[in-house]
Amino acid sequence: MNQRLFTRLYLGMCTIIAGMLITLFYYFTHKIIESENQAKKVTARVTSQTVLDKIDQSLYACQMNNKAFAYNSLLTEAVVNPQANSRLEEFMNQMMQYQSIYDLLLLCNMEGNVIAVNTKNSQNTPLPSTSLIGSNMYNTDWFRGALKSTTTDDVWHSDLIVDPTVAQLYKSSGQGIAFAVPVRNPEGEMIGVWYTFANWQKTAEKIRKDAETELQKKDPQAQILLYGAHNEKLTAIDHDLFFKKQPELLYQADENALIHQASSDKRNMIAQQATSNGILSNAKNHWKAVTLVSPTKFTLAMCLSGEILQVLLIVLFANSAMVAITYLLIRKNLLQVQYIDTLRDVLEKVARGIIVSIPENLKSNNEIGQISSSVSEMVDSLKTKTLFSDEIAKGNLSVTLTNLCPEDRLGHSLIQMRNQLQKVQEDHTIQLWKTEGLTTISSILRNNQNIKELSGNILSFIIRYLKANQGSLFLVKQQDSQAVLELMACHAFNRNKHSEEPVFILPGQGLTGQAFLEGNTIYLTEIPENYVRITSGLGESTPRILLIVPLKTQNEIKGILEIASFSAILPYEIEFVKAIAENIAATLRDYQITEQMQHLLEESHIKAEQMNAQESSTREMLDQLVVVQEELRRKEMELNNMFTGIDTTFAIIEFDIRGTILNANENFLHLMDYKSNDIKGKHHRLFVDTVYAESEEYSNFWDKLKAGEPNTARFKRYTRTHSAVWLQASYIPLKDATGTLYKIIKLATDVTKESLMELEMQEHTEMIACYEEEMKSTYDELQHRTQQVELYEAKIQSVFEELQKYTRKVSELENKNH
Repeated sequence: MNQRLFTRLYLGMCTIIAGMLITLFYYFTHKIIESENQAKKVTARVTSQTVLDKIDQSLYACQMNNKAFAYNSLLTEAVVNPQANSRLEEFMNQMMQYQSIYDLLLLCNMEGNVIAVNTKNSQNTPLPSTSLIGSNMYNTDWFRGALKSTTTDDVWHSDLIVDPTVAQLYKSSGQGIAFAVPVRNPEGEMIGVWYTFANWQKTAEKIRKDAETELQKKDPQAQILLYGAHNEKLTAIDHDLFFKKQPELLYQADENALIHQASSDKRNMIAQQATSNGILSNAKNHWKAVTLVSPTKFTLAMCLSGEILQVLLIVLFANSAMVAITYLLIRKNLLQVQYIDTLRDVLEKVARGIIVSIPENLKSNNEIGQISSSVSEMVDSLKTKTLFSDEIAKGNLSVTLTNLCPEDRLGHSLIQMRNQLQKVQEDHTIQLWKTEGLTTISSILRNNQNIKELSGNILSFIIRYLKANQGSLFLVKQQDSQAVLELMACHAFNRNKHSEEPVFILPGQGLTGQAFLEGNTIYLTEIPENYVRITSGLGESTPRILLIVPLKTQNEIKGILEIASFSAILPYEIEFVKAIAENIAATLRDYQITEQMQHLLEESHIKAEQMNAQESSTREMLDQLVVVQEELRRKEMELNNMFTGIDTTFAIIEFDIRGTILNANENFLHLMDYKSNDIKGKHHRLFVDTVYAESEEYSNFWDKLKAGEPNTARFKRYTRTHSAVWLQASYIPLKDATGTLYKIIKLATDVTKESLMELEMQEHTEMIACYEEEMKSTYDELQHRTQQVELYEAKIQSVFEELQKYTRKVSELENKNH
């Protein structure tokens, strides 16, 4: 009987102590795991939101840039006169370097024909893009989307797409986001479309990858996924999953949010998502970022390592020792079984979690009494540790556990666990502090419009958030071809300070200028005397702490942030300032570019208003000029017809004042049997013989032309085959507006046939003259002979008359005879 009682007592004590040990071990272990997983969940949610905020910020800058382009005078000039787009091409190539996220810039007219394109990429390397000039984009989504714009603020944009043109130019996947904005003239009329294509790798994928790389430093299994409005995966480097909808969905009950899972091995990971509310949300493109991190799990290895295992072993050892001592005592004195039964009841209650006190009748000086006292101390100690654990479970990590002996491993383990939880809570508080700061500064960067106001709001927030006393914000500005630091904002004691005169600091001047030259953060705990003094009604004092952080993005310093404080700036606060410095620098750079664009836009508006004011005064002149224009147009047509007729009729050649050939028309080249390249740059003596070219007559011929005297005559010239041709030509010297002779034009017609006929006629004339002389002498001789014949005829006539008289007389005589 006593042996069974002893055995049950022994087993009960072992069970109670082991149960309490296991209960405490599992309780605190799960609390630690739960706290770590909660912190990871917050970190994942903040990471998702931060990635989307950075992407929205980048896309917002793209939208603002495209709004500014709508009224750019270079674009309107290029649309009106496509031949004069060299300045626009230079501007587009410069924009590719300023805005390195772009891959392609296009300008189209209202028919959709491309009239300008960038010829270099963001690295200033030539692109084979000129082949796009003249191609038609009318049926593209972005061109039709821009045509539907009704206001000047409308900017058409796409979701993540693949542009085949960009893919061909860059030999890449061509993934990105397209923007299109209508180009309007000063009257607000749409005259063309401006198209930009932002590289996905630079606008979003790099932001996602950088954040994922940062997470994987602590968690190699961590992953950040991007999803579109239609649940398509937008991780650009994952070409197999690009634009393929994922059927696997994961629901978070506490968030009630839809999260996509890329593979089955991610189902046991902590997943937190955020939804974009930025620029693309206007088109209901609510992008999602999902951050997956590995949870802290309860494993056997965790149970078998650390101080918890040590506590377990110590308690087990103590349990075994107490059971052994109790067993020996009971064996020595069976009369005290009832005390043992009572003590057993107490221990059974303790094993069930009921903390009771040891009855006074057990507290004697014998061995049972000593055991009872030890059990009582143990129960009191467990009661104290239980209360300590309950306070920790309630979140009271400031609770203390006193009166511990150096050998109390359980108590020290509980205190170490509390300290670890305090550190986790402190890290969680710091992380929340950083997250809230990043969220607030992102909101400030998105909502401010003026760079002066933006600088003041940024500085005011940082000073208040760090609980510092004073600060300044300098921005880099070009002054006389030199980079200087201009004071844009100053803040002290919760108020922004304003300076009447601009304050400039040269590179290398003071600590601020030194930080600009070196590009490194400066943190001083002892500020040089009189560097910064703060005056109040209670007197003057010098802050002890100075933090100077360069605002740097893409290895380019955009400004300097200077913070002075009476109290120390903690390391995590310095890391926070460095983290937001790059975002501030990128935003300031975008705002500077936007303000430059707005300034150019305002100038164009002012010029447009001036032109409108002059329009009424010039309208009357235009009406008068219409008549003059009609007359000039008629005369121009007559002149064009005349010039066309001259060019068709005459052989024309142009010389400079030294006689060097500048140009010749087809009639002249055909007449002289030359090609244009054969005679350009050669002297007029090409068309004359050597003897005449070296004669004084030829030299005088050109001297008179140089003096401005025209020369019209018939000239003998020689063709390529050295055949002689005769030209009826006019050499006409031409003068410019200042009266300076600058070239000579020759108008000629081919009179070779006429000249040859004239020479032949001259020869015939000379022969005829000879014939005339011979005929004259013959005529004189004939005339002399004629006179002689006339004399003979007169004599014959007289003889004939006498013969007739004789005949009549004969007839009369015959008649009489009959």
